Amino acid sequence: MDRESVLREMGFVRLEGGPVRMGTETPLPCRLEGYRHNETPVFGSVTGPFWMARTCVSNIEYERHDRRYPRLPIAPHDRHPAVNVTYLNALDYCRKLSERVGLPLTLPTEAQWVFAAAPSGTEFPWGNRPDRRKALTRGFGTVGPATVDSDDRYLNRCGLFHICGNVSQFTLGDYDAPGHGGFLTDGRYCVVRGGNWALCPWSAGVHRRGIVDVAARMPTVGFRLVCNGW
Repeated sequence: MDRESVLREMGFVRLEGGPVRMGTETPLPCRLEGYRHNETPVFGSVTGPFWMARTCVSNIEYERHDRRYPRLPIAPHDRHPAVNVTYLNALDYCRKLSERVGLPLTLPTEAQWVFAAAPSGTEFPWGNRPDRRKALTRGFGTVGPATVDSDDRYLNRCGLFHICGNVSQFTLGDYDAPGHGGFLTDGRYCVVRGGNWALCPWSAGVHRRGIVDVAARMPTVGFRLVCNGW
């Protein structure tokens, strides 16, 4: 079986890539920061062709990689997204799956993720206003995330499930935060993108950026895969 057939069999779709509008003129208001200054300014980027998984990695898929992985009570089913894993866990999953299938699988860059979600520059795949139903951002106190392929209504124009809703998703790349109190660094962090079932509907915006420690485990964050080239 050729590489393209393998990727399609694994549930990937091909995206041609192109120019991407990154950032926003209207960063999300935040009680702690005033505004999320890491969401500005607007700038242009370009991404080449790539393949992206139609869904986030599920519990059953992640367990093939780590049999000790404990499913959370809020996401107990086979097709619930694998959450409560770290950014470093996600990278390790990519590496080992790449070795097994013979393909260069990794996490999406921010530009790839934005291109796949809404390359036209809208705040959401469906337009510029939040939609709690489409984003599956149901607010604090909800039972848990939806399954990774819960309903065709949550497919975007590229054929991707829950790209801006349900759980947030890791993007590729990490950095050291400047330290406080005489320390060199406050830790190493990565960026997550997309909606979050435990937050407000605005959190599902294409240009929203969440910051997570690379060693943190969160019940609201999962991940999906890309394969670059051809």
